[in-house]
Amino acid sequence: MRGVGRERGLGGVAWGTSGATSSRVCRSLTTRRRCGRTHSRSNVGRVGGQRVTLAASMERLEGEVPAESTAPRFEEEGEKAPKKVAILVEPSPFTYVCGYQNRFRNLIRCLKEAGTEVLVVTPGRLVTEVDSERKEPLEYHGAKVVETLGFELPWYEKLHMSFALSPKVLKEIKTFQPDVIHCSSPGFMVWASILYSKMLKIPLLLSYHTHIPKYVSNYGMSFLYKFSWALIRCWHSLADMTLVTSNVILNEFKQQNVAAHEKMSVWRKAVDTEIFNPKHRCEETRTKLCGGNPKGKVLMYVGRLGSEKNLELIKPILENVREKHPDTHLVFVGDGPVKEELKELFKGTPTTFTGLLRGEELSRVYASADIFVMPSESETLGFVVLEAMASSVPVVAAQAGGVPDIIGTCGKYGLLFEPGNAEMASEYVDNLLASSEAREELGKMGRSKVSQWDWTASTLHVLNDQYVSCIKNFQQKALAWVSFLMAVKRMLWDLFLSSDEKGDNSSANAAAA
Repeated sequence: MRGVGRERGLGGVAWGTSGATSSRVCRSLTTRRRCGRTHSRSNVGRVGGQRVTLAASMERLEGEVPAESTAPRFEEEGEKAPKKVAILVEPSPFTYVCGYQNRFRNLIRCLKEAGTEVLVVTPGRLVTEVDSERKEPLEYHGAKVVETLGFELPWYEKLHMSFALSPKVLKEIKTFQPDVIHCSSPGFMVWASILYSKMLKIPLLLSYHTHIPKYVSNYGMSFLYKFSWALIRCWHSLADMTLVTSNVILNEFKQQNVAAHEKMSVWRKAVDTEIFNPKHRCEETRTKLCGGNPKGKVLMYVGRLGSEKNLELIKPILENVREKHPDTHLVFVGDGPVKEELKELFKGTPTTFTGLLRGEELSRVYASADIFVMPSESETLGFVVLEAMASSVPVVAAQAGGVPDIIGTCGKYGLLFEPGNAEMASEYVDNLLASSEAREELGKMGRSKVSQWDWTASTLHVLNDQYVSCIKNFQQKALAWVSFLMAVKRMLWDLFLSSDEKGDNSSANAAAA
């Protein structure tokens, strides 16, 4: 039995588990022919103390990526999954609610269940705080958590970051002796992860979660567009492996030549279909969200309330839809820097701001909505879309970022509108509200699609394939400090010495973004 506590806000959900965690155990042998002979072997992790094959776990992911890219790359005898992994992640996945919080929490949990030792380094209390009380847990699912001094970004309150450059962190990593360092990107900790990787000669994997080039444009800093790509190229060219969260971002990274193509891959998506489940639908919750009207309809957005989410587009959608469906209500779940601005914008409309929701209340609100609306164009994946689909709530979303990777473009699992096109989005919402059968069918199809993606399979793929590839790339790489100097040279070239044609192209891309 698993007890679950979770919290939603700022674009993500997080949950912790307590007690003995039950896990699906898969057993199979992968049979391959090599040099005219048949070899039988298994790519395994451990879950709950039992051996689990990657091939069996991947069966649930059929259709997500081409078959040839799902096969584990264990081509040489002696290749094994790492036994120790150091994870550097900012902001904290334990105290800051964000889009990738559930990804890192489940990564840590599933790695531990697979028998892998894990060390976590993450920002804790701020350098400006007098109170010396620890902010982060001492451990998470048996993984030791090392807290570093953090600082708050002046333009984004409550976002705590850290350089993680300290003798304490260096000592912890050196003592732990990890086989792989896994660091979230972008962020200030990336510099520390690169330094520790070079000093201690440890393979480095960077996973990319926030699309900075898109953000700088949304926050009125388009002049940093070229710099942001130069910085990304510098960081990821120094890593032995790069993971992104969708094929859309992977293709963009390839176009921008962020790193060698064979050193980039997609970190497979997953969602907990027990936590996000239509069984949590509650008529009492629906009535409350509709201002006491039990026959009202609920449009919902869940996530961070930030300017990069393009949330002002929902107002004309709501106004258009209410012309035919006057009992329609809008619900914002989450918090963020533009919350007060949104309250002012939606003043006079039937709109509810719930703030952060936790536990079963979050599950009930998800499952009790009629339509989930996602206008954001900056999602590297879009976990809230996965969670809505798992709750059998039909999704109407902008065809941008990583969202099309989730629901596809055929209209069978969700509906995509042109970015910024409120009229097109309104038409989709209007048609769904007019037909309960259409809503039910689209919701069921959405849930059927995401039900194939679970955290155990996703994590075993990272452990047995992508971490192993990271180690192989590290072993084949030239002198570490030479690669560092080459990366710095490339960054300077990107910023100052590139051709006028390249600069013109970057400016055009920034304008398009």
